[in-house]
Amino acid sequence: MIHINIARRILERGDLVSLKVFKKNGELMECHNVVSITSYFRGGTRKLKFIASGEIRQIRDVCIVEINDEEVYL
Repeated sequence: MIHINIARRILERGDLVSLKVFKKNGELMECHNVVSITSYFRGGTRKLKFIASGEIRQIRDVCIVEINDEEVYL
């Protein structure tokens, strides 16, 4: 298990990662080969770019469940 702050640091480095994130409706979304392109610390959000499709999605940091197959805790 890793703390959310360590997960944020991993995302800030701009590395390719795999994530599991809860969506707004409560479903679990699996994101493979994504990169964090921006973050907004006060709002606790960030934008992810899916490398394969080029799609950009915004997520909340507290909704991250796993990063690179390691559980994330608050």
